[in-house]
Amino acid sequence: AGMVAAHRRDGAAMCVALSELEFLMQSHQPVTEMDVDHIVTAARAKQHGYLDNSFDTIAGFGANGAIVHYVAQASNAATLSTDSFLLL
Repeated sequence: AGMVAAHRRDGAAMCVALSELEFLMQSHQPVTEMDVDHIVTAARAKQHGYLDNSFDTIAGFGANGAIVHYVAQASNAATLSTDSFLLL
């Protein structure tokens, strides 16, 4: 029961994060892979029982999405656009 509840809370957090990302993209504000990480982590952190991430967020846009266990850094973070996919 605890794992099911945790997955439900995480699913709700992901809905909040994806909604915020959609708003930012529709507002034509620049959004990087690192922004995605911060938005997803912030949404999860607001959930009851959150302690910490169990692993780094994998948010790879375009070609970065093909890199296994990719973690964006300031030096390599891609800016999202509507011409490719975001692996999250």
